[in-house]
Amino acid sequence: MSKLNVIKKRHILVVSHDAGGAQILSSYIKKKNINCHYLLSGPAIEIFRLKLKNINKHKKKSKKKFNLLITGTSYNNKSEVKYLKMAREKGIYSISFLDSWVNYKQRFKLFNKHYYPDEIIVYDKDSLKIAKKVFKKRTKITKINNPYLSSFKIKNTKKNNNLIYLSSNFDEARKINITDKALFMNFLKKIGTYIKNQNIKKIIIKNHPGEKSNKYNFIKKIKTKDFKLEKANKYQKLEDLLRNSKHVAGFETMGLVVGKLLKNFVINLKLKGYKSSIPEKYIDKYL
Repeated sequence: MSKLNVIKKRHILVVSHDAGGAQILSSYIKKKNINCHYLLSGPAIEIFRLKLKNINKHKKKSKKKFNLLITGTSYNNKSEVKYLKMAREKGIYSISFLDSWVNYKQRFKLFNKHYYPDEIIVYDKDSLKIAKKVFKKRTKITKINNPYLSSFKIKNTKKNNNLIYLSSNFDEARKINITDKALFMNFLKKIGTYIKNQNIKKIIIKNHPGEKSNKYNFIKKIKTKDFKLEKANKYQKLEDLLRNSKHVAGFETMGLVVGKLLKNFVINLKLKGYKSSIPEKYIDKYL
């Protein structure tokens, strides 16, 4: 039986860094109304603060005793794996929430060793199939409905004919040998015909939660003829932008999945030598 079934009876420490895991963890905690202690870093700090109003700044680092560990699964940051290692050494039950379909083993690697949790949470048949193949019987795998994606309510709003470009923050993740700026410029080269056919007059760039607000200031120097380039306000929520726009584009970002659920036309960029990890059911067009 999954420990999620008795989670409210535990003293819980939540460790989170990357945005994807933070969105899922904070949504799950909010939905279940669970009391937790937190050790948050990076993009997770702001995501948890906005989602869970009772989190104060002094709770970002917790040294209180706990008997259940819940973590995200960041790609490069190792704070979650360090606590998984500690939990194993102390005999504390641990649960990790996966938030993608790729690089599963890498997320649990620390100093050339792997520290898997007692239980891994996945959200669809695709991630379940991959996790079973990757982890075999090393750990328990539990499938639940994605608490982040299921929190979106579809509203019948009038959509503007804008295109939202979602940054991936690959500069920090270093998953591929290309910069986010190069990705965006490659996107602009490819998107011209689509923009003309769809009569799109504005492309709005939305920063990844882990990026600085000035990252795309370089667009001010880009001259465009048929459309306008604009940065989203840092306080604008992803879901609000997508609800009010017809098109969304990006490269391997979970925001594309959110866009599909919010009735956007979803464009995923192609990159030579890199296979898309997002299931095809969430993508309308590859560019």
